[in-house]
Parts: sequence; structure tokens; C-alpha cells
Amino acid sequence: MTRHTAQARQLLRKMLRGRTIQFEPTIENGEVGYRFRGEASISELLAGSITLPLMVASPTGFETFLS
Repeated sequence: MTRHTAQARQLLRKMLRGRTIQFEPTIENGEVGYRFRGEASISELLAGSITLPLMVASPTGFETFLS
């Protein structure tokens, strides 16, 4: 995400959609960092359409097993 900052920001905007993320400063094992929490959605990233074949063929050698 650091190499493509503009695309990363656009991705985060789509995922957050007005939701907030809470950041909490932390110190663990002498290292300073942030713990964050919030809600995000990937539905906007996965939206799209696909085309399906109109006909399919069954594989050769297909057998039905009765129980």
C-alpha cells in the first residue's frame, strides 16, 4: 500500500463508506505502535458480473451410485 498510495486511499474509501476507525496508541515490548478497530465492507470491491455458459456437458463415464 505504500507504493501505490492513491490506489490504497481509494480502496479504503470504498471499504469504509463513512465508517470510522478508532486508533489507540500502544507500547509492546518497547515498540510504539497503534491498535485499531472499526468496521469495513468488501462488497463494493467484489461487485461485478459474470457470464455463464448456456449448455454444459456431463463428463464421460458418469455413473450413479445407489445407497
